[in-house]
Amino acid sequence: MPPPDEDPLLHHFRRYLGEVSTSEKAAACKAAFGRELSALTADPDFDRLDHELTVELVEANIDRAAHTLITHGMSRRPMNVPPQVQLGVPENFRFAELVIALPFAWPLDEESLAEPEYSWPFALLAHLAQFPFAKGTWLGVGHSVPNQDPPRPYHESTAQCCALITPPSEVDEGFRQLRVSAGRRGPDGAYAPGKLVSFYGVVPIYEDEIQFLLDRGPSDLIDRLETERVTEEVAPARKTSVRKRKFWLF
Repeated sequence: MPPPDEDPLLHHFRRYLGEVSTSEKAAACKAAFGRELSALTADPDFDRLDHELTVELVEANIDRAAHTLITHGMSRRPMNVPPQVQLGVPENFRFAELVIALPFAWPLDEESLAEPEYSWPFALLAHLAQFPFAKGTWLGVGHSVPNQDPPRPYHESTAQCCALITPPSEVDEGFRQLRVSAGRRGPDGAYAPGKLVSFYGVVPIYEDEIQFLLDRGPSDLIDRLETERVTEEVAPARKTSVRKRKFWLF
């Protein structure tokens, strides 16, 4: 349990991912995320932004080869989860934070993160963190969110055009959920749900992977991505996980 005066999310990040950075890189990441968050106001659906939402940086370390970005504050608001999905447990899936990773060589200085080539993962993360509240919906494992309609690449440096929500990879199982508070039954017998925060990975995917998801379902695509070792670490030029089979004529 974290000390009473410590943010439980920050404690959780430190416990499972490593020290939360306060370096100039972290400041540049927060600034980039803030800019992308403010840019969402151009869309009327995103008129009620949570401006206290931010992003934390865990820099690459001996346990993690990539830089990890985690939203901090998305879980302040409950998502609109259908009761049938919750399986009789009111806490299930209502609160979430999102995780994406950047390669060790990804520039994290303020000047570079002002360029779309390097800032698009921050734009993606900001959009997804506000998406459930703007649209009155929720995000969970297997959900996909396209970049516009029809889907367009996030940047000219990649053909990836959609985000898939997955379990976070290469972390201890305990990282995936955080119990912040327990549910309680009041004097009148009414049950007040507790707070259970789920942590999800964000994987940018290609158009043919979207089609595979539509044809076969999200579980099959997640299995395929795991087989191909595709994780939430951004890889703009990776090969698609949907390989076409070769047939040889004899």
